[in-house]
Amino acid sequence: MKESKEILKASDIQRLLDEMQPNYSYSTIRKVYLFLHSMIKYGKTEKDLPKTYDPFLTVEMPDESAVGVKTKQIQIIPEESIAMIKDVALSYKPDGTLNYRYGPAIVFVLNTGLREGELLALSKNGIQQDMEGRKSIHISETVSNVKNRDKRISKHYTQIITPPKYPRSNRVIPLN
Repeated sequence: MKESKEILKASDIQRLLDEMQPNYSYSTIRKVYLFLHSMIKYGKTEKDLPKTYDPFLTVEMPDESAVGVKTKQIQIIPEESIAMIKDVALSYKPDGTLNYRYGPAIVFVLNTGLREGELLALSKNGIQQDMEGRKSIHISETVSNVKNRDKRISKHYTQIITPPKYPRSNRVIPLN
């Protein structure tokens, strides 16, 4: 039986991206583009595809303004709401205990802008003091949830400490 080999053409990739345009964000379409590009690059590296094969020469990403789903803008908590959140987060019960167990952590995040994984990975080693006595947090780790593929363990996900995803996420945050 003769094996049929169909090759991925630029028109196939362009059609896929064009079909995605009304229903997906630019970011999602770009991820598909980069995934396909990486797969072809891998195929060329493994010599499954000829070195001269490059269907992306004529493929064009859609304009970001033309996609159907617009990229979400980051919403910042208004200043007047921050004070209210802090008051509630640090409120006490009649017996003198905090109403919210993680209230101080919420206030800490509001003051520093830490992400969830960065807060979970924070340790005493991450807090350092300079020569003038000013303290700062050095962010160099984050907690990530990863799928647990070990069949013997009942937990589907586990948490691991990893370096941040992006180099700009390694940063120093001064403490007040």
